[in-house]
Amino acid sequence: MDKPLFIANKHGRPAYQGGQEDWEIVHEIAKSCTSFLVDDEDECVSDLDPSCYNCKYRRWTSTSFTCMK
Repeated sequence: MDKPLFIANKHGRPAYQGGQEDWEIVHEIAKSCTSFLVDDEDECVSDLDPSCYNCKYRRWTSTSFTCMK
């Protein structure tokens, strides 16, 4: 069985399980996300558009990110 890409954190928010360098995967996720909103240019880290890593609702964690939407 495949590991889920997101699991709920202790606050019930979806926490991405893949890490901070899954460029292609989070690009594909963001392409189908109805909540994606590009962050300020100085906060964007990926050259792929769209990308969860560049989303206004992404909050970095020590190992990955959490979606706040």
